[in-house]
Amino acid sequence: MGKNRLANESSLYLKQHADNPVDWWPWCDEAFEVAEREGKPVLVSIGYSSCHWCHVMAHECFEDDYIASLMNRHFVNIKVDREERPDVDQIYMEAIQMMNQPGGWPLNVFCLPDKTPFTGGTYFPPEDRGHGLIPWPHLLLRIQDAYQNEHADLQKNGNAIRENLNFLSGSVLEEDRQWDDQILLDGARSIVETLDPRFGGFGGAPKFPPAQVMGYLMAVRHMSPCEKDDSELTESIDEAVRLCSHALVRGGLFDHVGGGFFRYSVDAEWKVPHFEKMLYDNALILEALSKAWTRTRWDGLMTPVKKTVYWLLNEFQVETGVFASAIDADSDEGEGAYYLWSEAELRNSISSVEVESFLESFSIRGNDPLNLYPWSIEDNAYLAFAPVLNDLKELREFRSQPTLDRKILLSWNGLLLRGLTVAGYVFGEKEWLSTVQVGLDWIWQHMRRDDGSLSSVYYPGKGAIESGDGFLDDYVNFALANLQFACVADWVKPGLSKCYWDRAIELTTILLDRFGDSSNEGEGFFFCSENDAKELIVRKKEWFDNANPSGNSGVVHLLSQLNTLDENSSYQKALSKLQEAYVERSRRMPNGIAFGMEGLTWNTVGIVSIKVGIEVNVDALMDQLRLKAWRPFCLKVDSQINASQLQMCVGQQCFAPTESIQSVVDRF
Repeated sequence: MGKNRLANESSLYLKQHADNPVDWWPWCDEAFEVAEREGKPVLVSIGYSSCHWCHVMAHECFEDDYIASLMNRHFVNIKVDREERPDVDQIYMEAIQMMNQPGGWPLNVFCLPDKTPFTGGTYFPPEDRGHGLIPWPHLLLRIQDAYQNEHADLQKNGNAIRENLNFLSGSVLEEDRQWDDQILLDGARSIVETLDPRFGGFGGAPKFPPAQVMGYLMAVRHMSPCEKDDSELTESIDEAVRLCSHALVRGGLFDHVGGGFFRYSVDAEWKVPHFEKMLYDNALILEALSKAWTRTRWDGLMTPVKKTVYWLLNEFQVETGVFASAIDADSDEGEGAYYLWSEAELRNSISSVEVESFLESFSIRGNDPLNLYPWSIEDNAYLAFAPVLNDLKELREFRSQPTLDRKILLSWNGLLLRGLTVAGYVFGEKEWLSTVQVGLDWIWQHMRRDDGSLSSVYYPGKGAIESGDGFLDDYVNFALANLQFACVADWVKPGLSKCYWDRAIELTTILLDRFGDSSNEGEGFFFCSENDAKELIVRKKEWFDNANPSGNSGVVHLLSQLNTLDENSSYQKALSKLQEAYVERSRRMPNGIAFGMEGLTWNTVGIVSIKVGIEVNVDALMDQLRLKAWRPFCLKVDSQINASQLQMCVGQQCFAPTESIQSVVDRF
């Protein structure tokens, strides 16, 4: 049939399906109108360009002429890039999980013509292979038959799902809304009890990088009951942070050859990764490891962080200061082949003096290609292999490389620029901060419209998408990135902070107005604006973190910092209301809202503000602060105070001005 409608789309994922014999539509109202007119159910198939199982199902099913004929005859078929339309993905992912189906991608959801889902799942094979998975052609025929002969039942099922979606997005939890700081300690205690004491991480396989949980635990470490090094909770937190940090950098999750982190580990020992590299994972891990380094001072953390930043800047940067969304798990040779090595390859690539030690340290034997996973070696032993790893990197460049999805996602770039700011401060790398500044300016110029609204996606060579407003995550992550940079910008250049501080304030003002719940009993913030929600079946609120933090968790951080550093009383009011909404959620599932819990912890501990006179040696101050465990702070070179003095405030408590850098550092 030649190319279908997806050929004209900007999304790499949609273009990957442009040659399918399936008569795909992009997400649009017209497709649902056609379904209504022709009396057909709708298939909404959701994935993303670097998704391995999305590629598998596309090759097995969507490229098959017979299967495509079934889809075209009986359904209106819509293909969605979940990175381009996270609002659509969220709704249908939650709907599938309500049906007791595991979430994941590809996500295949069958809907009524009014967009209401009634059944679905993830990956389906083209024929019966056992494992309890119904073949895709059989499922298509079953659903087509049910749509024609059991329509009333499907309608009833769909209506129930729709009601539940609305309830979960709009419900107010009234059992307990009284905040108590003990909630923060109890949450941390319940999380560390689930630590894998041998391999790190929480729970069993598959294991995802616990960056947000690590941030929460490190924040709780600053609470007064945990400041004494001999408390039981303190010891548990320190051990959890140590084990998790080591797991992230010593196992297969880290690309020891080229830098960067894969999406998750398929096993409990962090040996074998799923080989996608996502921008948001690398952003969050970069920040978590940088903070952890200030507690452990283990060089085994510094090297992976610096190697990952180098990889990001040299291989993932698509415009100056902004970054691509993902790199595929697959290359021409198969899933993960770009990263794998056999014993024979390594013997031909490494000098005979080093090869035996290398093979033993990295547990590589035999000629089936294996990934590098040096879990069993001593903490710093693999650092000695840096020259060998550099040689392997050069050799790897001759292999078929995985595809890079070059689209620029505002939300994920906000996470990365914030994480890179933290890393730049922690490791004293002003050049990294210069990259952050350029990136923030680029986004402000290219993804912000004249009315102050944001575009969520920018396609190199085509520009920012014009339709729709950005999502809550776009506003909050970009605001947090500007705010984080503003807090150290005067170290780069005195007076630089004002521009980025003003931007954070502007974005927060828009966010509170556009995404807040104005109903009397409403709480929290919606994922999309009221106008954009009109094309969806529900206007959702995201409370729980997934692979990246929820928008509401991000708002907690934003409001807690602004409440401390700005005199606008509206921040305190909004934060107090949001804090109430976290009471029950934090008691039920603290690990699921860890980023929000971290923000609430810092609000309790107190965010630091340091004003310095124009003659103060800021470099000397920052050198001393970096010797302390990380905590959020804001530095400002202030001409309103004595030129040789510093003044420090923690939360709402301010200390007397002093000329002693050491006295400020001691209180930090």
